[in-house]
Amino acid sequence: MSRRARTGNRQAPTAGPKGGTARAPRLHVQFLGTSAATPDLRSNTSAMLLACGTDRVLIDCGAHAVAQLKKAGIAPASLSMVAITHWHSDHASGIPSLVRALPSTRGAGHLGRAPLHIYGPQPPAAIGGVINLLVRQGRIQFHAVGPGGQIQMANGTLQAIPGDHTITSMGWKFHEAGPRPRHILFSGDTRPSSAILEAARGCDLLVHEGTFSTARSRWAHRIGHSTAGQAALVAHLAGAGALAITHISRKESATQILAEAREVYAGAILPSEFELLTVHPQSATVTRQPAAGGNFRHNWARITRRKIAGSRRPGAGRPEVAA
Repeated sequence: MSRRARTGNRQAPTAGPKGGTARAPRLHVQFLGTSAATPDLRSNTSAMLLACGTDRVLIDCGAHAVAQLKKAGIAPASLSMVAITHWHSDHASGIPSLVRALPSTRGAGHLGRAPLHIYGPQPPAAIGGVINLLVRQGRIQFHAVGPGGQIQMANGTLQAIPGDHTITSMGWKFHEAGPRPRHILFSGDTRPSSAILEAARGCDLLVHEGTFSTARSRWAHRIGHSTAGQAALVAHLAGAGALAITHISRKESATQILAEAREVYAGAILPSEFELLTVHPQSATVTRQPAAGGNFRHNWARITRRKIAGSRRPGAGRPEVAA
């Protein structure tokens, strides 16, 4: 089921060979860290790569992000920018290591290295000192972004969406440029949020945290997180094309988390580390490709809008989305 082209200030399609339109760039997300605050042997703290054509954006930079990039065969120097959702250590403590990993041949900045552009909310004083030091050394350029702020990229824009966490936290929504734009929303750490819900409407892919199971819903709310069922409800109400749940607490069973999500949204998935989700142009489908040695029954699994339409089962528990 294809989506109608949205109207607005979009770039016209470019002419391709033989007078046709240019082929849409490949758009995918690779999951480099899917754990909550404490990593374990199976997963690392938050880091995801958003890639669209020449754009390569690291969404969050947990402690082991550099190692994960290298394991995935991604050179840190190939990153276009880093977009931080918030400044808790499991989302941002890998920045100094990332900066050190950049080769001196990156460009013409400090020691021959073009500064890495980092975007995010205004950091607290303690972290701001580290950021300012890296800025003074010419290693990075930091750009504070508030709710609604936009970052221009070669193939679209990133927009900051306010979340509801214990500190200032923002989701990031990717809007592709072009006549048939694709959209991906990363929720960041958040309680169920009306702002995230509105931003997720019609997205091809929603990447939403689901740190806890329903049994820990009160604790989740207290510390600024969502349950898997709440993440699934956001995806269902928003009409998202596909839902990937991340930031899973090591105290939880992945089987239980997935089962609770699928009671509300049948197409929910829990991506494994290094897994790729590709959003295809026009067809409104998302395919998943596991890392080498993945244990999926098929190498490629297809998630379609038709499969998940009306996915909420009668009688399923209804998590709340806060206003």
